[in-house]
Amino acid sequence: MVSHSEITTYLDCQKKWELQYVKGLKVDNVHLQFGSLGHKVLETRIIPDESLYPELKEAFNINSWSRYFSKIFSDLDALIQDYEVLYKEYKVENDIIKGVIDVVWRNKETGRILITDYKFSTGIKGLEDILLDEQMYIYAVLYATLNNLSLDDIDIGYINIPKYEPGEPRVLKNGQLSKDKAQCVLYSDYIKAILDRGLNVADYEDFLSEIKNKGFVQIAISPINIDMAKRIMINIDNTIKDMQKGYVLEKCSYMCKHCDFIEYCKYGKEIKHD
Repeated sequence: MVSHSEITTYLDCQKKWELQYVKGLKVDNVHLQFGSLGHKVLETRIIPDESLYPELKEAFNINSWSRYFSKIFSDLDALIQDYEVLYKEYKVENDIIKGVIDVVWRNKETGRILITDYKFSTGIKGLEDILLDEQMYIYAVLYATLNNLSLDDIDIGYINIPKYEPGEPRVLKNGQLSKDKAQCVLYSDYIKAILDRGLNVADYEDFLSEIKNKGFVQIAISPINIDMAKRIMINIDNTIKDMQKGYVLEKCSYMCKHCDFIEYCKYGKEIKHD
C-alpha cells in the first residue's frame, strides 16, 4: 500500500522515489517543517509559545505566532460557518493506496460532504488547481467507498493559508499609503494606518473596498468531475504496477539543482542511516 506522495514522487522522478522510499533517505526543509507545524496547530487549536520555532519565524517573516494563528482561526471559522466538522486527520485507504484527509465537513443545510486540504503557500490555489489535483479525487473516492456514498454527494476544496503574517500597510515616499493589491494587509490595519497618519479615508475607498471582504484565509470549493475521478484511479493502478517492476529510470534536468537529493543522486554522496 502506498501514499499519494509516493506516487507523485515516482511520477516526478523515479530516482528520487528510489532514494526516498526504497533507500529511506529523509527529506526535511523549512517548508515541510512549516506545513507540519501549521497542520498540527489547526488540528489542535493550540498556538505555539512565541519562543518556539524561531527559525520558521525568520524564514517566513512571522513576528507573532499568536497573531498569525488567531487570524487564521477567526477567518476559517467565518468561512466555514455553514459546515460542521465530521473528522480531522481522517485516514482513508483501499488495497493499493492510503492517505489522510485534513478535515471532513458536512454542510448543515444540504448535508453535502466537503473534503478539504490545508494549503500553506505563498500563492492562492483556486478552482482550476482543485480540478487538476488527483490527490483530492483519490481522497474523495476512498471516502465515498468507505462510507457507502456517491461521489455526487461530495465536494472537494482547498483552505488557502499564506505562509506569512499579515503586514502593515506600505508607506510611500510622499507619506501616502500604497494601494498595491499584492501587499498582504488587513482591512482593520489599513483603516488604523489611515487614521494614525491623519489621512483622508475617502482617498482610499477604492482600495478599501477591494480588501474589505478579502480574508487572510481563503477557501475554494468544487464538485467532483466523475469522469476525471475514474481516469485518475485507473492511472494510479497502472502507476503502482509500474513501480512494482523493479527498474528505475534516471533523468537529468536543470530542475535537478532544486532537488533535496542532488548530492546523493548526481554527486555520489553516501547514504548513512542512524
